Amino acid sequence: MTAPSTERAGVQQAIRALVADGWTLHSVDNEPVRNETEAMAEIEAVGFAWLYVRRGDDRGAVFFTMQNGAPDEVICDYTTNLTAIETLTNGWY
Repeated sequence: MTAPSTERAGVQQAIRALVADGWTLHSVDNEPVRNETEAMAEIEAVGFAWLYVRRGDDRGAVFFTMQNGAPDEVICDYTTNLTAIETLTNGWY
């Protein structure tokens, strides 16, 4: 996948990659979310946040910041079991 043109697009690409890989959105920080729309609203409201996901008994997390000014830097950290994020970001560079 090509690098995102905006920070919002980067977050959306990450969320979609996780869902396509079988992960379920669980919460943004402490706020429960059920879908991409809710997750985006929570992340954009604060500008930086942890998105927590689940797949069966597995748990994962991605830290987003929409304050770096560079769309390809929107993902700051993630748990190593989220291979979909690694695959996605490798395509950005």
